[in-house]
Amino acid sequence: MSRQRNCYNLHVTVFDRDVSEIARRTAGAFRLGHRVQWYPHVTVLSHFRLRPGVPEERLLQSIAERARPFAFLPLTIDGFFLLANHRDGNYAIAHRVIPSGDFTAFWHPLAEDLFHYRLFPPGAPIARAENTTDIYPEKKSLHITIARYLCRDEADALWQAMQNHPRIQPLARTVDVLRLTLGRNMRIHAEYDLPRRTWLFGEEIFSRLEWAKTADAYEEQRTPPGFVPDRDGC
Repeated sequence: MSRQRNCYNLHVTVFDRDVSEIARRTAGAFRLGHRVQWYPHVTVLSHFRLRPGVPEERLLQSIAERARPFAFLPLTIDGFFLLANHRDGNYAIAHRVIPSGDFTAFWHPLAEDLFHYRLFPPGAPIARAENTTDIYPEKKSLHITIARYLCRDEADALWQAMQNHPRIQPLARTVDVLRLTLGRNMRIHAEYDLPRRTWLFGEEIFSRLEWAKTADAYEEQRTPPGFVPDRDGC
């Protein structure tokens, strides 16, 4: 019996206190603890597997090459929306996420590199995606799930209740993504550090020291060249 090939996904974690607070309040107000998504993230590419003979290093290289021009990737959170999973027949309520031009410039070419045949330069895809929206990302609605695995009646009732809840208000803000997380077989396998343009593995991913280095590199590159802070009055 042949060994099942590794299953990958690519996502970004959203470190925003209000996003986490909305999940907590939704769980408490509507008794949905087991169906609330406690790990706020945006799935960029869902389940996919490398084609036979393609080493994982090729995948890491493809992601790094497309990410290298960007020190961070902005995403905009823009209210709630109701999401239907037609394949599984269930529904979710999520934060709508709008990709920036830079995010799209990373994401769409990466999907083409992984899943499409190309004539110029000639090349075969290196992976197979399970979902059509990964192959054609322009059809995908990026989101941060709040509550999932809902039947239609539950989703409609929760949607209506959230519209009028005084402590669960839709968000409108832009966040900068600093790392890309590669999952393998439903576990975090590696992270690409955008400001430092390097892959992190194992304990490096969760290290506070490494996160401090990420934050320092981000601050250095976010500041416009030649910018001098105004210290008048200090």
